[in-house]
Amino acid sequence: MTASVLVAPGRFFLFVPDSGTGREQIEYLRLEQLENDTNNFYQLSKLDELAANIQMCGLQQPIRVRKCPEKADSYTIVSGHRRRAAIELLASEEPERWAEIP
Repeated sequence: MTASVLVAPGRFFLFVPDSGTGREQIEYLRLEQLENDTNNFYQLSKLDELAANIQMCGLQQPIRVRKCPEKADSYTIVSGHRRRAAIELLASEEPERWAEIP
């Protein structure tokens, strides 16, 4: 399975599996559409450092999600809980710049 990734400062990408083909695609989602996975066991540590890196370099690795069956128009994070938390820190200072995740 392959996917193209374009990384630019202040822009980051989200791969969402297309349930019809199994391929991944990029979609732009608002932060409020993302739900944490209750089974996530990783610690959300060093968020300030990660936020500074994302602000300077852009998001280098995409946040992976799947459709949330309980909520319409919502997505559950599969991989990237820490990245999302860091982006939320950035969004608290610059809401327009960080409100949407490609």
